[in-house]
Amino acid sequence: MDEDPTPVRRFARHERLRRIGARLYAPAGAAAFAASLGYFAYAYGVRFDAAGQPSTAVGIVGGLIVNTGLFTVFALHHSLLARSGGKRLAARHLPEGLDRATYVWVASILFALTCAWWQPLPGALYRADGLARAAGFALQAAGSVLIFRGGAVLDLRELAGIRQAVSPAAAGAGGGQPSDLRIRGPYRRLRHPLYAGLLLVLLGTPDMTYTRLCFALLSTAYIVAAIPWEERDMAARFGDRYDRYRAEVRWRLVPGVY
Repeated sequence: MDEDPTPVRRFARHERLRRIGARLYAPAGAAAFAASLGYFAYAYGVRFDAAGQPSTAVGIVGGLIVNTGLFTVFALHHSLLARSGGKRLAARHLPEGLDRATYVWVASILFALTCAWWQPLPGALYRADGLARAAGFALQAAGSVLIFRGGAVLDLRELAGIRQAVSPAAAGAGGGQPSDLRIRGPYRRLRHPLYAGLLLVLLGTPDMTYTRLCFALLSTAYIVAAIPWEERDMAARFGDRYDRYRAEVRWRLVPGVY
């Protein structure tokens, strides 16, 4: 009796999808992520600066609720689906190698929608002038440099899911986590320089409208809550190497503080 051809057909279909993903889906997801970051820069730099803009029909309290809900949905996806259980679920339902690219697509869309639907809150906490204004821009510039230098250490093709889509076996079983522990550049001083740079950009603004403040505070709360989860994953993946790294680089975000 001939063997059931269904598994063979399913494998062939998944392999075709994986090859398409390697050529189109994963690179397009990386482009979508870059576009979402560009849109965030525009939203935070321009749209969220309108201190005189009245709140929408939902009012101030409603705006706070909507903004918190939007950020919570993005944060839950960003954290829960990046954890081991979420990665196993994605691996069961997606062609091999495309789980990370799909994660990047969803994260990009959610981030863009969060910025687009963010509700304005009237007023500003402060607007700095003179040296204080220059200091704020300097902090934002330092944060941008920290993000750039931290990102340069990482394998961006791996983080975007392109490497996994091209060769799932070569990419390893990281499911989007770094396949190698790279301790270079700012990672010699901070364990999470990308997060630290982002907070400098968000909190360093010399014009802190309440719309921006809401985004900055929610981002800070999420980062502080997410770091222990991420570090548990890294410790499980790299074992003693990550434990030694944490002993050598004590600070997560702020040298001498946290």
